Amino acid sequence: MKTVSAATVLSLSWLAHSATALPSSSVAVSATSTSVVPTATATSGFRSVAYFADWDIYSSINFFPQNITASTLSHLIYCFANVNSTTGSVGLSDVWADLQFPYPGDNSSDTSAVAGNVKQLYLMKQQNRNLKTLLSIGGATYSTNFANFTLTQEGRQTFAQSAVELVQNLGFDGIDIDWEYPTDQAHAEAFTRLLEEVRTALDNYSDQWANNTNLLLSVAAPAGASSYQVMDLAGMDKYLDMWNLMAYDYAGSWSDNSGDLANVYASKSDPNSTPTNTDDAITYYLSQGISASKINLGMPIYARTFPDTTGLGQPFNKTAAAEVNYNAIDTTNANITELTDVLASYSYNSSSDGTLYSFDTPNIAKLKTEYAQSKGLGGAMFWEISGDKVGEESIIGTVVNAVGGSTALDQSQNLLSYPNSNYTNLRNQMGN
Repeated sequence: MKTVSAATVLSLSWLAHSATALPSSSVAVSATSTSVVPTATATSGFRSVAYFADWDIYSSINFFPQNITASTLSHLIYCFANVNSTTGSVGLSDVWADLQFPYPGDNSSDTSAVAGNVKQLYLMKQQNRNLKTLLSIGGATYSTNFANFTLTQEGRQTFAQSAVELVQNLGFDGIDIDWEYPTDQAHAEAFTRLLEEVRTALDNYSDQWANNTNLLLSVAAPAGASSYQVMDLAGMDKYLDMWNLMAYDYAGSWSDNSGDLANVYASKSDPNSTPTNTDDAITYYLSQGISASKINLGMPIYARTFPDTTGLGQPFNKTAAAEVNYNAIDTTNANITELTDVLASYSYNSSSDGTLYSFDTPNIAKLKTEYAQSKGLGGAMFWEISGDKVGEESIIGTVVNAVGGSTALDQSQNLLSYPNSNYTNLRNQMGN
């Protein structure tokens, strides 16, 4: 998971070229999907989980809670809180965006009331009772802070208590932990013990103040073997409600060759293009006793670029490689290749600037949803929501439609009562 994700708007005029002939495992397309169509009854209880970053509200992105289509989500994960590397105390990383940003109707002089994104997320919960919100702690930048405090019982307890205080004060339905990644057995064991402490603290708070509501605990889980094989997955699982599998970033500026960003299967014809794959990760997690129903299949809402390359699986200019939001790409007349054998897609035109863009099209997202259902997975996760398109090209909308519409999502209700919040308006459920 990233901690910085500015919307990079590039000149993409090269995408307006006609499709060329492709091998039998590929399809030339213009990306399409459909609007979310509610169904008559809830059937699958599928989870639709999206990360929403506190930095999204700034001018480079200009994406606000009001831009979120809540009906397409069952869970919204707000990121990222930080943690003190020595004590384990959890705190917000952007107090202005989280608590103070003045939305219309906010009284900036009333310091007893919460404003900012936190207030808007609570209002969204009131209007959408099936939407649960979690606070994510960590992310790529802050993950280094987990290494020291987690090795002590005191540090883990401090983390748990301070994390639950944020749930209590800010009106979240649970905690998500994004530690990238424990690197040895000692830290793997510490991660398990950390989850135990958080689970206990959440349950204790719920028993006393939330009428035994199940407050949620999840992790952002790796899809790379070098990371997940270190972790005590079976030990962690008994404390978790869901695993958000980060099934993306399989290739990028760190790679030797251009490759698929988030392929499900390994390529037999071009192994250089798929150094990692999702199916191997799913197979491993299941082999460790993880229930498939707890796993949310991560899908990217961004592209990785590979400049100055002659095609997929080929060398590229690493220094010029970048990340681009999906909604910054004009796919209308793009020369897109969909690899139905590996479930991945990319756009490339050698006669233009020689840059290959690897990203999921709506059709690939639909095929991935079918894969998730075939494996009995409990849901899909999206990094991150500000990158999505609206209407027929929406990745999230496509996935929700593929499982039967918004009423096919997890229908469990959120929590609205936080009687011990530090903020008067949240204590009073935004009443007078």
